[in-house]
Amino acid sequence: MEINRKHRMIQNLARMNETPSYQPLIEKIINQLFENALMQDGVVYDPTSMAPRLNELLEELTKATLGEGKRIII
Repeated sequence: MEINRKHRMIQNLARMNETPSYQPLIEKIINQLFENALMQDGVVYDPTSMAPRLNELLEELTKATLGEGKRIII
């Protein structure tokens, strides 16, 4: 797997990494990115773990958007 350091998502993650409270969210995002790469290569070792994590990520995003959760400022 190759990481493009110029990709907007990677740059956003690097900036989020400066705030310790984002660590749980960053971990979920990185795990999802890794599994996305595996899936693109035709290797999915545990597809059942993806749906709950995606739901958690979407829930955090919608809470932040509504102002109910942590405000994610990038």
